[in-house]
Amino acid sequence: MSWISNISTPTQQVTQGLFSATKLLESDDAAIIKKVQKTHKPHGRQVDNLGDLFSIIGKILLHDNRKSDDDVPNEKSVALEVPAYLINKICCKLACNCTDRDAQETTMTILEKELQNYLWDEKLVIMAAAFAVNYGEFYLLTQLDTPDPVAKNMAFLKQLQFIKEIGSASQNLSGAINELSHAIMTVIKIVLQFSDLDPKYFEAEKQPSAITEIARATYWTIYSVVTCGSYIAALVGLRNHLDVWDVEMKALAKLYLELQTKEHNRYQIVWLPIVDEFNEHKFSSLQSLMPWYTVRNPKILRPGFIRYIRESKPGSIICLYGGEDIKWIEDFTTMINRVKDFTKTSIDLVYVSKSNAIDHYNNAIFDFITAKKVGGYWKADETHNWHFWTRLESIFSWGIRDGKNAKENDTMKDVMSLLSFNDSYKGWAVFGQFGSSHKVAKATGEVIMDVLLKISNWWKAGTNVDSFVIALNQQIEHLKVQKHHCYHIVLPATFAKVPDEMMICPICDRKMGKYPMYRCCE
Repeated sequence: MSWISNISTPTQQVTQGLFSATKLLESDDAAIIKKVQKTHKPHGRQVDNLGDLFSIIGKILLHDNRKSDDDVPNEKSVALEVPAYLINKICCKLACNCTDRDAQETTMTILEKELQNYLWDEKLVIMAAAFAVNYGEFYLLTQLDTPDPVAKNMAFLKQLQFIKEIGSASQNLSGAINELSHAIMTVIKIVLQFSDLDPKYFEAEKQPSAITEIARATYWTIYSVVTCGSYIAALVGLRNHLDVWDVEMKALAKLYLELQTKEHNRYQIVWLPIVDEFNEHKFSSLQSLMPWYTVRNPKILRPGFIRYIRESKPGSIICLYGGEDIKWIEDFTTMINRVKDFTKTSIDLVYVSKSNAIDHYNNAIFDFITAKKVGGYWKADETHNWHFWTRLESIFSWGIRDGKNAKENDTMKDVMSLLSFNDSYKGWAVFGQFGSSHKVAKATGEVIMDVLLKISNWWKAGTNVDSFVIALNQQIEHLKVQKHHCYHIVLPATFAKVPDEMMICPICDRKMGKYPMYRCCE
C-alpha cells in the first residue's frame, strides 16, 4: 500500500497493528463488508471520554484488579457521557441470542438500527460496554465464595451455582471467552489510535484500505461479541450436558439422608448393580456418592440371581399427572381408584405442578390431594418438580441439536408431548413402570379418561400386571388418532433457534405451524 510510506512511523505502526490484530477475523466475502459500510451514517462524535470508558471495560473483561485512585470513575466526568439506554438495549439483544446460528443476522441488525449514527470507534466501545455488562454480571454471580447473599440467590435463580461442578468443560469455555476478550480489546485499542490520526492521511488514499479494514474489524468484533453470548449460555447449559448418573445419585443421596432423620423410617437400602458393561472407575465414582450400602463389585452377582430379580420382583406402576382444572383432577383420581380395584394393580399417584405455576393458586389442589389421601404432589418451587421439567427441556434441546425430531425418534416424541402438557391448563397423565423398558403411556386428560372408562373392554381379570402399561398405551394410541387434537409447545424467546422442519407434531407427524404469542399470566 503506497500510502503507508508517506506517513509517519507511529502511524505505520498503528496500521500494521490493525492488520495484524484482524488477520484472523478477515472475511473473503467483500459483500458483507460493503453492506457494513452502507450502514455507517455517523452524525459526528456523540460519545466523549471514549478512552476512560474503554479503560473501565478493560477492568471488567480483562479482570484488571490493579488498585489505583481512578478504579471507580468519577460520575461527573464519565457517567453522564455513557449512552446507558443504548448499552442496555444491546445487552438485551446479547442476552436473547443464545445460539451462534443467527449471529450474522443479529450483528447486522445492531449495526443498522442501533449503531449506524456512531463513529467506528464509538460503535466498538459501545458494543464492548454492552458485552462487559453481560459478562460482568455472569462473572460476579459465579464467584460463589462471595459473602453477599443477594449475589448467591441471584446465582441460584440463574442456576449458576452448578458452574463449578462441571469442571474442565467450563474452564475451556471460560478460557475461550478470555482469549476472545483480549482480542476484542486489542482491536478496539488500535481503532481508537486510528481515530487520533489526522484525517488527511485517509483523504490521501484513493482506495481507502484502512477504512475498509476498520469496517471489517468492526463487523467481526461485533459478530464475536454476539457469538460470545452463546458461549456464556453454553456455560449455564453445561450443567445438564445430558452426566446423568452423577446428578441422579446426588439427588437420591440428599433424599435418603432426609428420610433417615425421621424416626419412622427405620430401614436400610442396599444397591445391587445389574449392569451389562462394567466400568470400574465409573462404578467407584458413583459408589462414593452413595451413603447407603452397596455391593462392592457387580461381578459377584450370579446370573441366576439376576434372572430371579428381573422375573420375580415387578416394579410398581407410577402415574404422574397434572393440570389446573380441579374438577378433572377430582374425576381422574376417583377413576384411578376404580381402576386399581378392577385390575388389582398398585398405582402410585404424584401430582406435578407446571414449571411456571404460582403455588398458592394451586392450594385447592394440594388440599384436595392431602384430604383424600390420593398420593403426593410436587409444588413448582420443589426440587423434584424443577428437576423433572428442566431435564425434559435439556433432552429436547440436545435432541434438536442432534437433528432428532418426533417423527423419527420416540424419545423426542415423548419429551415434546410432556413439554406440551406443561403449557396446558387442562389435565394430563403419564404412566410408567419402574424397572420396565416398555414405552410409557401418556395422554391428555380427555383421552386418558375415555380409555379408562372402557377398561372392561380391553383388560381381563388375572392378566399379568406387567402388561398394564403396554395395554393402556395401545388403547391411547388407537383413540387419540381418532380425536381432533390441538397440540402446542411454547419455547422461550431465549431458546436456541429451532429449524421449522424439526418441529413435528408427535400425534399426527405433520410439520407444526409457528406463531408469535403474547401472554399475561397475572
